Amino acid sequence: MQTVNWPDDADGDVLRRLESEGFDFSRSYEVDFNIDFLQWPPPQRAIDAIKNVFPALSLHEDEDGGGYILIKVNSVLSYKWVVETQAMASALVADAGGKCDSWGILH
Repeated sequence: MQTVNWPDDADGDVLRRLESEGFDFSRSYEVDFNIDFLQWPPPQRAIDAIKNVFPALSLHEDEDGGGYILIKVNSVLSYKWVVETQAMASALVADAGGKCDSWGILH
């Protein structure tokens, strides 16, 4: 197995960990992305903007009154795809104080 030289950032760290666990990067997986907001709940226009591009979404409210939008996307996992998906989601909700900079995968 050839080791990939992942970038030295949080996303690269996750991919390195997955690689060390023998993760199969050739398969498609359901990947969860969290979109956080400065104020909760987000405006409906932000929810609609995300839903138009990422229809598999759910809203999650924390016990402290905050929350996040969770989107689920099926894809083959790569650094480029993760970064581009986070950037796209962030751009859709930036005017509402939203940002997507975390993701996870169950495998």
